[in-house]
Amino acid sequence: HQPLSCVVFSSDHGPALEHEPSTVAERIGRVFREAGRTSDAVGRLAHGEFAVIAPATGPSGAVRLAERLGGVVEEAG
Repeated sequence: HQPLSCVVFSSDHGPALEHEPSTVAERIGRVFREAGRTSDAVGRLAHGEFAVIAPATGPSGAVRLAERLGGVVEEAG
């Protein structure tokens, strides 16, 4: 058996997602995909919330992934 982790992110772009949903959501999704591994799946949960499903990633790997993605999202601001 291999571990599976889910990392959930909230973005400050939530209000913009209501007015320009495709543009902002695509940008944030692209940022997550570019920062993630090819095996990770990225999806939008709600207005400014996204989740990354990370196969073969235990708790410490999920923390590292969350920190990395959080930094990327801040830079993309």
